[in-house]
Amino acid sequence: RCARTDKGVHALSNVISFMCALGEEPIEVVAARMNAELPDAIRVLAARRTTRGFDAHKLCDSREYDYLLPAQALRPLDSLIAETEPLTETEIVQVDGLLAAFLGTHIFHNYTSGLAPHMKQAQRHILEAKVAPAPSLRGLPYVALRFKGSSFLIHQIRKMAAVTIARAGGLLTEERFRESLTVAKVNLPIAPPSGLMLRGVQFGHYDKTFGADKTAARGVMALTEAEEAVRDAFCAKRVLPVVGSEENATALRSWLEFLQTYDFLRDGNEQGGPRPKPGEAKAGEAAPAAAAAGQAAPLHN
Repeated sequence: RCARTDKGVHALSNVISFMCALGEEPIEVVAARMNAELPDAIRVLAARRTTRGFDAHKLCDSREYDYLLPAQALRPLDSLIAETEPLTETEIVQVDGLLAAFLGTHIFHNYTSGLAPHMKQAQRHILEAKVAPAPSLRGLPYVALRFKGSSFLIHQIRKMAAVTIARAGGLLTEERFRESLTVAKVNLPIAPPSGLMLRGVQFGHYDKTFGADKTAARGVMALTEAEEAVRDAFCAKRVLPVVGSEENATALRSWLEFLQTYDFLRDGNEQGGPRPKPGEAKAGEAAPAAAAAGQAAPLHN
């Protein structure tokens, strides 16, 4: 397979490669026979003949993910706009501006786990980051944060989505965000998995090199318009109802409440945790002198 997902994340369109004996039968038979044996929740969109050495993981140029969330989640906390209102063009441009900061090659050690900033694996190249349209769910307007890159680290996209929501809501300063893409250690929250969906994978170089050979029985890996229509219908029937379910909506609301208390400045805690209350000591710090001695702290009106 060419892409993996976190537990709880949806895979709308993935590619696997394997050997099979077809004889004189057309390649379309493979998809039909597999679908006859698979449950309705898993469908084979298409089958292709490939080169003998084809490797779905190694030959994949890029992966594309959507993080689906209510439009209201991308507005400032003090916004007076009703949650039933979709994002305006101005708001979309503003969020696109936030997402553009991810474009290019950056150090993403803060967006995953188990990697030091100097490790080569921590570097990832983002090809595309933008707001994309999404259907309304449960009567609320949704949008997609679309990320496209050559490859992604575990939890990376969910943390990129969380950071974008925090920046849009005024919870994360621009300075601290910029630090998160450097060698500095910055604790970041991770968005729930239910909103994330592997939308598709691309094999641009392979298609240009081998798929264009009309003398061979091979075809390009890119889906045809008809196959995309089948994929989109499957998404509407099987994936979107799960994303917008009451259970997942409740989990997202709880997480958004947690995000409002998240301390992006706290050190030494992987999950960041809530901001300390006034007079409360951070982990590893001594309590303020007045509180430690049991004295009454002055009140401020």
